[in-house]
Amino acid sequence: MLVEQGVAIPTTQSFLNYLLLSLYLVSMIYHRELFTTFKSRWWMYLIVALLDVEANFLVVKAYQFTTITSIMLIDCFAIPTVMLLSYIFLKARYTKFHYFGVFLCLAGLACLVVSDVISGKNEGQEGKFPPVSRLPG
Repeated sequence: MLVEQGVAIPTTQSFLNYLLLSLYLVSMIYHRELFTTFKSRWWMYLIVALLDVEANFLVVKAYQFTTITSIMLIDCFAIPTVMLLSYIFLKARYTKFHYFGVFLCLAGLACLVVSDVISGKNEGQEGKFPPVSRLPG
């Protein structure tokens, strides 16, 4: 709805989330629960924070160029992807309940794809959104 009104503020839309996360982190550091970890690895937290801000910026920006169904598809696929990558690279182990959650995500993904195909919502969407070169910065 914001795009239809000509409003493009993807970073500002996530500001409250980051403000609350910052307050929580500061309170944890203040109470010395994370102080030693944060003091030795502050640069890692900075890199992760920058990546998170950019990822959220791109997700919010994606709303300008696609349908809500497509964004939900990407969102449903994020959890299984993160679990797979953490299993491979971090050697994380999961319980039956975790795998059931992944199954639910993938089932939701399949339902979204099937409902989109059945309803034909993506047909004729080519002219709905302006080309990237005509969008305001």
